[in-house]
Amino acid sequence: QFAALAKQLDGPVVVRKGPTDLICDGSGTTLLECNEQGCLKRCGGQGDVLAGSIATMLGWAKAAESKGRLPTTGFGDSGDEPMPAPMSAAYAGCLLTRRFAKAAFAKHKRSMTAPDLIEEIGGVFEEFCPAEPGSDDSIDFIR
Repeated sequence: QFAALAKQLDGPVVVRKGPTDLICDGSGTTLLECNEQGCLKRCGGQGDVLAGSIATMLGWAKAAESKGRLPTTGFGDSGDEPMPAPMSAAYAGCLLTRRFAKAAFAKHKRSMTAPDLIEEIGGVFEEFCPAEPGSDDSIDFIR
């Protein structure tokens, strides 16, 4: 049903949050799953953090795409095409938000709130993609 909905919308990448986040392209044919362990509690505002993370990742993925620097991921008929920037961004946003939540829950347990996730962005992102002096984060985060 999820893929059918994405196909009916005819264009946007659609993300469905849940125990496993589902990401589908506008054709309804490409489906990604993000099932990395997050936390035991979802809090109000977590979807806002997810949306902001996806938006940031989309800007960076589009910059990488424009310079031909998206990595190949087994997409396309030949199996060596890069994942489209919107799909890459949605997956990275889901993955990172789960990691923010896991780190926040480790500190705050069931009293965790969305600002606690935001406090974890810097440290989690540095683990995900360490900043390199002289690097172009808007492109190099993908690697």
